[in-house]
Amino acid sequence: MRTALLIAAYVIGLIASPAPTQAPAPASKAHILELDVVAVDGQGKPVTDLKPGDLEVWLESYRLPLQSLTVLSDDDERRKRSVILILDDMTIAPELVPRIRRAATQTLERLEPGDRLSLGLLSDGGIVTSADPAATRQAIERFNVRATAPIRPDDLSAHVFATLTNIARQLAEAPGHRKTVITIGPGWVFDTPIPPSNVSRNLRDEWTATLRAMALSNVALYVIDPGGVGSSPVAGGAGGVARDTGGHAFMNTNDVPGTIDRIMKEASSYYIVRFDDPPFFR
Repeated sequence: MRTALLIAAYVIGLIASPAPTQAPAPASKAHILELDVVAVDGQGKPVTDLKPGDLEVWLESYRLPLQSLTVLSDDDERRKRSVILILDDMTIAPELVPRIRRAATQTLERLEPGDRLSLGLLSDGGIVTSADPAATRQAIERFNVRATAPIRPDDLSAHVFATLTNIARQLAEAPGHRKTVITIGPGWVFDTPIPPSNVSRNLRDEWTATLRAMALSNVALYVIDPGGVGSSPVAGGAGGVARDTGGHAFMNTNDVPGTIDRIMKEASSYYIVRFDDPPFFR
């Protein structure tokens, strides 16, 4: 039985500008869009044998004609990974600092020749340290909670969105195709940062700007909550910023090494889908 993989193609609406209504025209190279897609099975392992007939791209009720489906080969330059680690040094409990250091070090140890990993802190707003592995390791070893003044929930949320937007813009010219941002901190900080409306101003513009920047730079967000089992009221992955960018939020898990393995695998095991830009977005 054939299983169709449906892609949430809302990103087209984020990266394309509306144009006056006109009659549909035949697709040209200028009207072909690319989207990278990670396909996983029920155990979270990448699926690398999909055929064009196994996949459909929809924008609301409009099915987008598929031009091609390409899985990266082992010698494809686009398999080289661009990874940025963002560590929460603002809201994390001091007892979780060793877990964050360990998770960041385990990510660094999974690099392969040609990969690039940089490090940033939430308090710095996404300013990234040197991509040199030795310098990054030293920065991880020095990581600790930073003393900060009390911050309103909506101001913290705005800061998180600004940090992710800043990182995405930095990655716009980075080599490779798919870029990966891994945030290590509470899931509510990075994956669902909008507080209830009764204690927050409207942050929809900030949320939209972040998703637009990440879509334009082809960035996928992954969230690792270092608190472990029982630290979050939700399991993660079902919603939030990470899922909206094609990544995943890992919460309530003690298997951080396995989580990192999956993230790094997805960073280099994906399909490049080419499809017609719908005429009403040209």
